[in-house]
Amino acid sequence: MESAMILRQSLIFCNIGLLIALLVPVFYLQRKFRSITRLLEELRLQIPEGKGEIHAQVWINNDQERLRLWKIFPSKEVGILVLGSDKISLYSINFKGERTTRHYERSNLKTEWLGNQTMKDANLQWFAICENETRIYVSAYTGLIALPSRQQTAEIYRNIAGQHVQFQGMKEFALEKNTASLTTLIIIASVFAYAVADGVFINPLEVVGYTKNIILFFALPFTTICLLATAIYSFMIRFSVPARESLVLTMLYVFSLIIATLPLLQRIDTAITTKPMQSYEYFMVKDGVFEPVNKDLPKLKLKIKYDYWKQFQENHKFQFLLQEGRLGMWQFDGRELDKDVEAYMKKHPPQRK
Repeated sequence: MESAMILRQSLIFCNIGLLIALLVPVFYLQRKFRSITRLLEELRLQIPEGKGEIHAQVWINNDQERLRLWKIFPSKEVGILVLGSDKISLYSINFKGERTTRHYERSNLKTEWLGNQTMKDANLQWFAICENETRIYVSAYTGLIALPSRQQTAEIYRNIAGQHVQFQGMKEFALEKNTASLTTLIIIASVFAYAVADGVFINPLEVVGYTKNIILFFALPFTTICLLATAIYSFMIRFSVPARESLVLTMLYVFSLIIATLPLLQRIDTAITTKPMQSYEYFMVKDGVFEPVNKDLPKLKLKIKYDYWKQFQENHKFQFLLQEGRLGMWQFDGRELDKDVEAYMKKHPPQRK
């Protein structure tokens, strides 16, 4: 009883810790984006208004910052892009409060649409303003939500390069029209189907115990999933699937692999084991909860209808079929028990109130 109480308290503290760990980054991001919004508003108030000009809030990046993979924000610099008839001005401010003003003559201006090429683009669409040997990268500022980035950045780019300009990534990417993304979707659907079919309907065995070294047990599947995720992401990027869509599909792929891991491990454990299914003696502690006579066996908590257990007294002994696999998993065969429960429920149907 004391160990069970300690375990419950530990689980409660773990859940509270997990909740705090999730909420802290959310609060940090909200505060930071409010700060960025204030910076942009201060910048806007100091920019002179010109007739016919278009003002757009933007993220601003350079080569060094753009190539950095691990970052919380798309860049450390935001600004307002002012589109005039003869020139373009870019008023920017970084997170340290340092300001920069850049002016470009439209007659000498060179631009290039980049879109969303890799994870380094932070789920945003970008275009480059080229001047001599330097390139400044610009993306529409959309706050916390990145989804409007494609439309808003494309609109800014058209106002610079011309409304007639056609460029890749102007429309939402069609997953079904790309071989790599379509193949990935089929793989994800197949893995999901296997996980549900074998994990819920086909395999009659239930995992009731694991090896003592549980971390080592899941280390190999975790490593394999990471390698497969890297491979599928690289495969899609190689075949021109945009980074945002590649990342989302990779996440779905990882999720499908995670839910398929246990059913697959069960099958592997059953296939490679040399020990047959054996009958072991248990005694009932309370309804549906059983302690093994042999303390090396796992405890059982069977999800059987409550009424069935009322016919037995505490410490009543049962024989259950279990199998210990080479991976250290204990699997329980409850088919005979299900038949007994079904027969009992036919004889003792629940009383309707």
